Amino acid sequence: MQDTRIFTATLLASLALGCGDDDVTPAPDAGPRDTGVVGTGDSGVPDRTLVQAATDTGLNSLVSALETAGLTAALQGTDAFTLFGPDEAAFAAAGALPTDPDLLANLLLYHVLPFEADSTVVAQGTALRTSAGLRLPVDRAASPITVDGAGVTTLDVRARNGVLHVIDRVLMPPNAPELVGALTETSTLAAVLGMASASVQNAVAAPGPITVFAPVNAGFDAIDSASLLADPAFLDEVLSFHVSQGQVLLSDLQTGQSLTMANGQTLTVQVRVGGEIVLADASSRTVRIVESDLRVANGVVHLVDRVLLPSRNAVGIVDTLRRGNFNTLATAIDTANLGPVLTSTRSTVFAPTDAAFNALTGGLPTDPALLANVILNHVASGSLSSSALSMRSTVPVGTGLAQLLDFGADPPTVGPARFTNATDLVSTEGVVHGIDQVLLPPAVAETVQLLPELSTLNMAVAAASQSVRDALSGSAAITVFAPVNAAFEGLDLAALTADVARLDELLNYHVVPGQALLSDLTDGQELLTSSGRITVRRSGDTVTLVDGVGSMVQILMSDLRLANGVVHLIDTVLAPGHLIDQARANGLTTLVSAVEAAGLGPTFVQGGPFTVFAPTNDAFTAFGNAVGVDPLTLSAEAMTNVLNHHVLAGATPSSGVTPGASLTNLLGAPLAVTSTAGQLRVGGAPLATPLDVMASNGVVHVVSEVLVPPTITEAAAARPDLATAGVALSRVSPAVAARFAPNVFVRERPATVFLPTNAAFANQMIDPSTMSAAMLDGVLNHHVIPAQLSPAALTSATQRFGSFNGTITVNVDGGGQITVVDASNSPAANVVAQFGTLNGWIYIIDRVLLPQ
Repeated sequence: MQDTRIFTATLLASLALGCGDDDVTPAPDAGPRDTGVVGTGDSGVPDRTLVQAATDTGLNSLVSALETAGLTAALQGTDAFTLFGPDEAAFAAAGALPTDPDLLANLLLYHVLPFEADSTVVAQGTALRTSAGLRLPVDRAASPITVDGAGVTTLDVRARNGVLHVIDRVLMPPNAPELVGALTETSTLAAVLGMASASVQNAVAAPGPITVFAPVNAGFDAIDSASLLADPAFLDEVLSFHVSQGQVLLSDLQTGQSLTMANGQTLTVQVRVGGEIVLADASSRTVRIVESDLRVANGVVHLVDRVLLPSRNAVGIVDTLRRGNFNTLATAIDTANLGPVLTSTRSTVFAPTDAAFNALTGGLPTDPALLANVILNHVASGSLSSSALSMRSTVPVGTGLAQLLDFGADPPTVGPARFTNATDLVSTEGVVHGIDQVLLPPAVAETVQLLPELSTLNMAVAAASQSVRDALSGSAAITVFAPVNAAFEGLDLAALTADVARLDELLNYHVVPGQALLSDLTDGQELLTSSGRITVRRSGDTVTLVDGVGSMVQILMSDLRLANGVVHLIDTVLAPGHLIDQARANGLTTLVSAVEAAGLGPTFVQGGPFTVFAPTNDAFTAFGNAVGVDPLTLSAEAMTNVLNHHVLAGATPSSGVTPGASLTNLLGAPLAVTSTAGQLRVGGAPLATPLDVMASNGVVHVVSEVLVPPTITEAAAARPDLATAGVALSRVSPAVAARFAPNVFVRERPATVFLPTNAAFANQMIDPSTMSAAMLDGVLNHHVIPAQLSPAALTSATQRFGSFNGTITVNVDGGGQITVVDASNSPAANVVAQFGTLNGWIYIIDRVLLPQ
């Protein structure tokens, strides 16, 4: 996307080029003529920008295009410009504009002059130098005046930062070959292009964006052009060596940057003293950029002073490996898709022999990311010959680690491996040295032990459970955010290491499954660990992490690529801050124990967001006294029902808990919000403090009582549409009634019941008030399953369950609709509502289930 920096750089470059004989510069005494329609300042110039002037003049398509190209900020600044603005009819006639922002900016900059030129200035010459670096032809004899064939229909629409002239056609800049053909200084290149193959000509004329380094005529004079033209294949390769994909402006070029050209070879950018930019090929032949940023329809053209000559015998690093019989490594590079990485910059590869790979215990990783880590542990930046390496004791490699060198040994060694006789194999992309062992990178656990700046983390890992240590040394790919020693300052490490469960949770919060390099992290991305979420914040190349309590954590060192993943060093210990973490931090220990007893820990750590109305420890004690049992001894199913009665989906702040509101919990039941004498109650439980305890996956509000969900029979009795079912339940035998009301406080299992609506009984002409007791018992027994089936337990596949009087079949379709088929294979009953209770789940159905 274009921005004002690119726009400004273009203007400066254009001004630096100067003007040709036919170019127009603003006359010193050319006074502006105000034809604006808005208020003016003391100078008589309208108090508006060029963009506002375009809007006022009805040039809406132009304004929209400027916004898309990212040019509005510059045209609303303090620098003076001239804008030739096509009217609406012109845009309609032009058809589709470029969708690429660079190419759209090129087209629009062809309509902009980097100075203020009113009608008197425009009429002085025959060409105007635009902000695209191109000349804009002017026919001052035409009536009206034309610019590049477009008639100027309205002159001198003034703005405080320049002038707008309305034109009747969208101006189309030339493409790269058209510009080369139009410039006298590139006439030889134009002629040579005409002799190239169709594929080369098409590449230069492609829609782009492309970048062309165009040699001036003197550059061809300095080479044997006759021999070049006599070899069509080499001519194509030479011309392809001057074209690269993507638009690269002068301001984009940085020292050491490599540009991959269309022939597959690379150019390296060098910046000399004084800011002069030169390009160097693999043979260190250099060319100077003598004129830059000529922005054309399909990209940008830079004029250079020499012809770039590629190597005719170019051999890439992978080809060099295959020629040296390092076939396993070459194949691994292809599998890990590292070929483009090795061709984009010159590299030194320490290449294990095929025999070394065959001797490797366990073989190579199958995960491409981990395979890439192994390969990069053999790759150093730059072309380092053995003589250059002999001057070093270590060499940094692509994993972010370093290999030890010992050239005093015979033969010399790198790490534990010895150099073979196959050394200094030179390619156009670097150099290869054969070695007799595979240099495996260490695992995360080993790296934590070896790095002095992670010694405190190593102590913590040593005190953790075996499962944590296994994850750090296992074979599965992981990403570890490793706090440095200083990050642990202020933490009670002794207390932390004494609580293994808490320590495991904290350490696991720093481990993310899969390998995520710094380049993989995107702004707003959420990384899910086994202990909660971490949010990524990215601005350009700057990446920070936001932990569960909102702390901004800096990455100090990134991309240590290891045997089982990647490590990033961070400056702060990450705090999970999930719901369980926040409950524990606020002393709600009984609630935390209840969640763990119900097996809901992973849900409240990784799920959400949720709103939790969290009972105090005293509330749980009072609840236990009232029911005569320790709440923590309830079955996991019953405890799940009690806890889910306190939880809402989504994060609702206390400001959303207002009198009269009805909040629906995870059981599907309402929690009414009331106020008595200024005391807010949710589901009858008083709100206490603190409120709005924010967690990474929700919010906690403390309540001073346990919210006890109704039983199955209580919930059914509260619904008018189940009145007939209530009559039936009142007439069944005590044994059947007990099945609809399991006592979870004496560890009876919760049940699942299917209750027909009043209409269901009526439609099937079943009157429970007159049915015999035995028959009524048989029918209702068929509506009870002696197990709790929450909606999450019902899958889309057909499932069969045993009731107390036969088998029923439950189906869930793709839209989530649940249907039930009874033992008599009657038409399916549709579930019209569902909700949980203290002792089981209720599914309201539109038919009475009949036993066989």
